[in-house]
Parts: sequence; C-alpha cells; structure tokens
Amino acid sequence: MAICIYCETNEADSREHWLPQWMGAFREADVLRGRLCDACNRRLGHELDNEMARNSPEALDRYRLRLGDSRTDWDQSNPFNYRTQQQEPPTRATVTFPDDDHPLLMEDIPGSRPPRRRALQQVVVRDAARKGHPIRLPTNCTADWLRGALRQRGLEGSRLAEIVCELEGGKLPAWARRTLNEVFPARGASSLPRPRAVPS
Repeated sequence: MAICIYCETNEADSREHWLPQWMGAFREADVLRGRLCDACNRRLGHELDNEMARNSPEALDRYRLRLGDSRTDWDQSNPFNYRTQQQEPPTRATVTFPDDDHPLLMEDIPGSRPPRRRALQQVVVRDAARKGHPIRLPTNCTADWLRGALRQRGLEGSRLAEIVCELEGGKLPAWARRTLNEVFPARGASSLPRPRAVPS
C-alpha cells in the first residue's frame, strides 16, 4: 500500500491535481498518480491552488493582462479585492503617501494601461499607540460587520482617523454615515473626518 507523500499516514488513494487551469494550458502534462491521500489532495486544491490563483505575482499579471476566457469574472478575479470583503485582515497592496503616516489599501484602476493605482474604499483607525490601520469598507457594510473587522484585528476601542469613500454629491453616502456613527459614537455625526474621495 502506497502512503501519502505529504501526511505520511493515509493511503495514497487520490490522484494529484493536474497543473491548475489558471496557470494556462500545458500539452502532455501528466498527473502524478498514487502519491496523495484524498484529504491532502483536497487541502492542496482548496488552500494552495486558491492562494496562488488569487494572491501571487502570476495572479496580478493575469488580471492586468486579462488572460482568461469569456467566462472570467474580472471583478471576482481582482487580486486587490482578495479577502477584503471578509472581516479578517486581507492580503494587502498598500502605499503610504508623503503627507500620511499610515498606509492605504490600493488597487489597479480597471482598464488603465499601463496600470495606475487608486485607493480602495476604506477607513483608517488608530490604535492606542496611534498607529494607523486601514480596513476595507465594503459598500453598504453594517455596523456589526465593521465591529467584527475591528475585533478580528484586535482594534476594539480604536479611534477613527480617516475615511476614503466613494462620495455622493460630495458627501459620505447615508450607509457610511450611519455605520461609522454607530461604531464610533463618541465622534458624533458632525465630527466625522472629512472623507477623501476614491478617484474613478
């Protein structure tokens, strides 16, 4: 009985992956048979393949060059958005501007050639040591979502320092005002930081 080359415990009863489809087509690529157990094979596909497909230099190049087919959802494939819609900290592309002392989350402007960057919609909060932490602000996110994001990062009780948001008529959208005033009530509706607009 062959034993899995990764866990060295279970029977190697699964076929290892073909080279992942997102890497492109490879003629005469062979599958390694009889080397992995089913559990390790699934874990590789779920964790490693997904990370490489969404969070790697190759993923960024494929996104920028639009190397896909007619079924590719480029919003879904945007590596700058990878895990940013979840409460846990995302994989981040950041930049620190000369007048700032904290980083901002960035993304490529869709369709720009060569690629140009813009800030994602986000808030920056300061911890007890006054260090700035950017948090992606999904459109229409609720106060419960934002509290969860702060909790996951160990930033409960932090101070709201900056808002970067798509504006409506030069003002914060109603959902953003409502969420931020609920999460940071000490500031009051009239004392939220002046928002920085996300460029189009």
